[in-house]
Formats: sequence, C-alpha cells, structure tokens
Amino acid sequence: MRIWLLACVGFLVLGPAAAASAPLPPANAGPAVVAGQFLEQISELKVKPMVVACIGIPRNVAPGITFLGGAIVKGNVMVLSLGVVCRPLQGLWRELLTHHPQPTLPFSVVDAVEIIANEWFVTQGVTSGQRALCKAVQYTWKWLRRNDLSASFLPVARAHLLDQALLPSGYVITPGCLATG
Repeated sequence: MRIWLLACVGFLVLGPAAAASAPLPPANAGPAVVAGQFLEQISELKVKPMVVACIGIPRNVAPGITFLGGAIVKGNVMVLSLGVVCRPLQGLWRELLTHHPQPTLPFSVVDAVEIIANEWFVTQGVTSGQRALCKAVQYTWKWLRRNDLSASFLPVARAHLLDQALLPSGYVITPGCLATG
C-alpha cells in the first residue's frame, strides 16, 4: 500500500525541561506547537522528549482507512492528522487566548484530545490498541473535568467519549474505562 503525504505543516520537539518552564504559545502558534501544548496538558507534563508533527493526509488513503494519528511504540515521535487533530485544536487555542473561555467544546476538539492521548500512550509502550484507547478516554475525561466547562456539558462530553459508534471496527470502550467520575 502506498500512502502519500500532502504536507508536513510543522513539527515541535518537546522535552521535560521545556514543558515545565516554557511560556504558553501565542494565539497564532502553528498547529504542531498547539498540539504539543495540548499533549503537555493531557499528559500532565509527563512527556519525555518527543517530536510532534502535523501532516496533511488525503481523505482517500485507501478504502476503509482513515489516518488520525500515529506514534512509534516506546519512541519519541507522534504524527497527527492536520485536519482531524491539529486544526481543531489550533482553532480552540486561538479562541481561548483571544476570547472568554467557552462553557462547551466542539466534539471535534474532544475527539482530537482523545487521539493525542491515544498516540501518547502508544509512545509510552502501550501496544494493545484496546488498552491505549481506554487509557486515552480516561485521560481525556480527566482533562475535560480540569477545564472550566459547564456542568451541563460534561455529561454530554462523557457520553460522546463512550459512544461506541465513533470507534474503529473491533474496538470497544469497556465499562471500566470510565467507571468513576
């Protein structure tokens, strides 16, 4: 199978020292920088040195195949879909820094955060797709609860995270993934 990349729209190298002391990126930061910022937030600053890249992928990679993100197992590289992950996060980042915080989030942002979390767990050595998904959902839920979102939005976001229809074939979110909270 041949996969053509449309564009590499930037990459960011994260390291523990930079994560702990770096100022927040500006509202007009590039997609990889913003994705790196969300990775730091989701991982609770447990990020080891890592390259985060945002790339454009054709919609028709192959029949039935959609690229959302990829990572090297026990590695230091995370590649994210520009359209599905990086652009929604970049839009939210710009909105957060230029306007008042929003009480809700678009589901595309919730999905983008979960994809980053999933790929981060792969870089940590979680080789079971099912286990990485469960951990990603847990960390996304923790991230959502840490933000200043409305009490009425959180149950809706939780239901969205648990929606089995959104998952790739063969994956399920087991009841234990979000048993608490």
